[in-house]
Amino acid sequence: MFEHLKEFDYIIVSGMQRTGTTIAARMIQYDTEIPRCIWLGHNVNRVGESDDPTVYHAPGLSHMLHLIETPPEVKWAVVWMTRDDKEVFDSLSRLIKWNATLSLEQYGEEPTGDWKKDVRRLIQIKAEWWEDQKSQIPNAFEIEYNSLKDHLMWVNKRDRKKFNARQTSAGSPYRDLEHADMVANDAGGSLADLLIEFPKPKKKRKPGEWTPPWE
Repeated sequence: MFEHLKEFDYIIVSGMQRTGTTIAARMIQYDTEIPRCIWLGHNVNRVGESDDPTVYHAPGLSHMLHLIETPPEVKWAVVWMTRDDKEVFDSLSRLIKWNATLSLEQYGEEPTGDWKKDVRRLIQIKAEWWEDQKSQIPNAFEIEYNSLKDHLMWVNKRDRKKFNARQTSAGSPYRDLEHADMVANDAGGSLADLLIEFPKPKKKRKPGEWTPPWE
């Protein structure tokens, strides 16, 4: 589904919170077989710190995407997730501790203290900013949340009712990324774990091709 992104050295996945940025980052990592998937938090300067291809999970940096700088020889792309506003609001409503205060302040907006108003305003302002940002980004892609259903890693809603905020599958339990080592290769999840849980089918050999005796 995301094999076309293999040409990029860095892939930044962003968007409004609860639009599927976490699972999209993991799906992209799986399809491109990029070993590193790192949650950026609020530090845009970490983009490009590695010489190896990396998928960056960065919903908290949506206001800074147009400021990302990399060496001229580096090919990078931004994948922006979109989702129905009501679905986003309903999903955020289930996360009692989450609030839009910090995100609104990042956009220069003054929070009202009314949770519902602040969340709805954040949804609106992120979309507005993205419309301006994407013309300043060399390779900008938009992915609609429900289109991810075609991917083999997709988990139906009824089967993820008890999932935690950043959990993407039954075999990938929640990790407290707020306190994880953000430099670790698997800070956002390791490719090795993905391939164990979702093994890729072996490529069919052409007729007459030699088969090693140990296979």
